[in-house]
Amino acid sequence: NWTASLPVSDLLIASNVVKANSSVDNNIQFWNNGTFSVNQYGQVKISTTPNGAGGSAWMGPSVRTTATDAIWLQCTNNNGGLEIAWYNGGAFTAIGAAYSGGGWSTNDVGVIEALGGGFFGYQNGTLRVSGYNASTPTTGRPGIVITDTTGRIDDFEGGDCLSHIADT
Repeated sequence: NWTASLPVSDLLIASNVVKANSSVDNNIQFWNNGTFSVNQYGQVKISTTPNGAGGSAWMGPSVRTTATDAIWLQCTNNNGGLEIAWYNGGAFTAIGAAYSGGGWSTNDVGVIEALGGGFFGYQNGTLRVSGYNASTPTTGRPGIVITDTTGRIDDFEGGDCLSHIADT
């Protein structure tokens, strides 16, 4: 029950983890089963950190993912930090200030929450980045983004988010 989003490629399952399609470096998919409210979360475990060649080591959980949009928590700057990114039909917008204290490590758990126009990114339960953008879509589904063929993701979950993860 997965649907490919932009730019256009299916994620692959290999040795029980999710990876980017080896022929394409941009892979975004969303869970297309059931309905989700505007307040939702996505969560993944980093099984293998991305290579980050050329700085394109973006991977992590997404929310409000559709055929034209995705908002996700990603590693950035050759895995030197974390940020929340919004891909909107070909344009990228950062939401909030980037966290520069380090990116993904093997076995990290990454969570992104969308609560109204607010977005919150967690690394192993610690809030690392947050921001607000009232122009983001209010529909869509949780998903996964991997733009590097070396990164691997495991243990996806997503659904409605009633409050901050840290509050539960």
